[in-house]
Amino acid sequence: MKCNYRTLLAATVMLATTACTVATRVVDEPQAAEGIHEQSARITEAAIEDDIAYINSLRQRLEILNAAGLSIEDYQLCKAQAWIDMAFDEYTDNDRSEVVEAALQQAEMIINGLEQGAEISMATPVIATSKYLRDDLWASAEAAKSSTSFACSACSVARLEVQLVWIGHETNELGWRHARSEIMAAERIERGIRASAASCEGVGETRLQLPDRLHFAHDSSVISPQSAALLTRISEYMHTDGKIRLQLEGFADETGSTDYNLALSLRRTMAAREFLLEKGVSPERLTLRALGEQDPVKHGRSRAELAYNRRVELLLISTNKIKVENLYQDLQP
Repeated sequence: MKCNYRTLLAATVMLATTACTVATRVVDEPQAAEGIHEQSARITEAAIEDDIAYINSLRQRLEILNAAGLSIEDYQLCKAQAWIDMAFDEYTDNDRSEVVEAALQQAEMIINGLEQGAEISMATPVIATSKYLRDDLWASAEAAKSSTSFACSACSVARLEVQLVWIGHETNELGWRHARSEIMAAERIERGIRASAASCEGVGETRLQLPDRLHFAHDSSVISPQSAALLTRISEYMHTDGKIRLQLEGFADETGSTDYNLALSLRRTMAAREFLLEKGVSPERLTLRALGEQDPVKHGRSRAELAYNRRVELLLISTNKIKVENLYQDLQP
């Protein structure tokens, strides 16, 4: 169980941060700290002050690395910062598991490697208090790391991977509903990675332009002939490269109940999946997400506006930059 004690920390954080800032002006490196207190000892202001000072010392070491020329967007620097942010948030929420120590250990290991100029693995461990969730987002991160546009999204990829570990921890501790805000954050980061890849300069584009969505009739998951033609183009392109993956994200308009719309959006993704399987696409290359009435394309209640929201978005995960088209030729108002 968590007991939020951010109020107690407020003055302590301010005091510790000020102390660390003064130290930075006097010496080249922050004074070494041994780590944080065990959970049972985090009950006095002195213990909390020591712990915050240690966390700030890790942040200072990253600041020094950046001042020495390491990019603020560097993959490893961003990953270390993400681990620290995760640890600090769980610390201030009084998490009684070992997540704080585990996250800070990962951060310090990366910082030590950066300071020593050592080669650091790009693998992101799922720490003991967490579990592996959201294969689609992990796959997207891996694809981004092997992409020619990785330089444009390296920091976001690092943040996404740590965010996924955080999701696993929150779900393990208090269930999926409690992890909702972390899940939404991970999905936003992943969308940003895809947007960065799409706009990254100097990356070769495929000449073929591909559709990025299908549309459906009201209260229907039937794929129209026009939508079938769009899906066929996707399947043909996927056959040119066996490493390409496709994420199908289903949506509904806002008519009907939330639960019904969620189920309807799932049926739409399943219909698109079955079509692609019939075209010879392997099932392991397809992932599904049902989002119901979330993220409407159009805000309004007219038939034309609602038609835009009844859709399945086609998110290609590839090491190549692929031009996509916002096609609406299969709208069914």
